[in-house]
Amino acid sequence: MRITLPSGAWVDVKDNMVPGDRFAVQDSVDVVVEDGKTYIHGAASSQYKTFLSRLIVAWSYSEQGVPLPSQNLAVLDEYPDKEEDADALEDALQQRYERIVRRRPTTQRQPSPTSGTSPGS
Repeated sequence: MRITLPSGAWVDVKDNMVPGDRFAVQDSVDVVVEDGKTYIHGAASSQYKTFLSRLIVAWSYSEQGVPLPSQNLAVLDEYPDKEEDADALEDALQQRYERIVRRRPTTQRQPSPTSGTSPGS
């Protein structure tokens, strides 16, 4: 799917993400537990950059010698190079992004100690 940005630049994104793309986005958070406190450093930006790097398959910035985010994640600090373009790209992809970051692996809940059953019984 091609997204044309207000400046005329364009970004081609995958129509469908594979499970590995989803896992990469969900796993891109740096969680540090220290002194009983949990710190999540750059969670939102890290996940969004990983999302874009897995989703963008081509873009017009390549014509200027700018590599794809999958080849150099740091380019996302500079491109899209206009605020309105960055906003338009985010708006176009917002629903897909939210669907991925909200999806969490399910875990089987253990019976409560008051239920009279225990795991493996």
